[in-house]
Amino acid sequence: FLIVNQKACDNLGYSRDELLNLGVTDIEKNIKPEELPILWSSISNESKLVQGIHERKDGKKFPTEVHLSKISIEKHEYILASVRDITASKKAKEKLHSYAEELKRSNQELENFAAIASHDLKEPLRKIITFGDFLQNDEPDLKDRSKDYLKRMLNASVRMGNLIDDLLKYSIVSTDKKLIVPIELTEVLAQVINDLEVKISSTNAKINHSKLPRLAMNPSQAHQLFLNLIANALKFHREGIPPIINIDCEYIQEKKSWKINIKDNGIGLDEKYSERIFRMFERLHGRGAFKGTGIGLAICKKIALLHEGSISVQSKTGEGSTFSVTLPDAFGKTVD
Repeated sequence: FLIVNQKACDNLGYSRDELLNLGVTDIEKNIKPEELPILWSSISNESKLVQGIHERKDGKKFPTEVHLSKISIEKHEYILASVRDITASKKAKEKLHSYAEELKRSNQELENFAAIASHDLKEPLRKIITFGDFLQNDEPDLKDRSKDYLKRMLNASVRMGNLIDDLLKYSIVSTDKKLIVPIELTEVLAQVINDLEVKISSTNAKINHSKLPRLAMNPSQAHQLFLNLIANALKFHREGIPPIINIDCEYIQEKKSWKINIKDNGIGLDEKYSERIFRMFERLHGRGAFKGTGIGLAICKKIALLHEGSISVQSKTGEGSTFSVTLPDAFGKTVD
């Protein structure tokens, strides 16, 4: 060493005079003396970043980040090393990695638990419904009050079964990046429309759509996202007025994202509820008016967020709603 500053002395525990009598390999434990010429020759006019392990005078080691660069002084070339102790950041990264692994394990356990719990919880429900049906068929002369109690019990059991199914769907929405593949949203939409054929026919609905973009998504989650949104538009239609659903897309240049809009002519909603409807179990209408568990839109939001996107709604009571899903553009703008 030819020149050392006070920070180097403080970090390594040596006096300035002691450091000036040492060389690189005395403090850098990742490099052997014969490797130094190779390292020096690899340094160009731009700085080179290397990770190292430095040893203090007391023998304690610590991780470093070293920026190496060539400098010229009076026609002589020297190596300037700017050293940063990265002990704290390395510990933070290790801690973050540990948290990520723990979260991954916890999520897997939650998925396993949800699957097992849904099966175990639905088994007694199936018995309640089965024996309730037996009772209804075998005892036609029940009092009207008893029939009403029995009907309520069976309806509650069916609702509970649907709730368990929806909770399972929400819990198993996966973050696994290996499941993200290129998909054509137009093809996904065609599959969704085919799945909803009976509902579309029974409501005399009309669905119009333009060509949609190619995105990187989990195929099953993309299907579930648009199935939930279109099924919602079909469900919340105005009485006596067939649903009309228009689906289009627009490119958001500043965000490098695609915005897919699902617009309907349904009952709409007060915009003060535009955030609330994406929460778990949120229902703006009574069970008697519309069936459902209040989880569908929460699933949509979770899927959008997992794909680094967002979902929002614009609506007015009695004038329909427009749900907009914004998702990153992975392949460059292609839709005309």
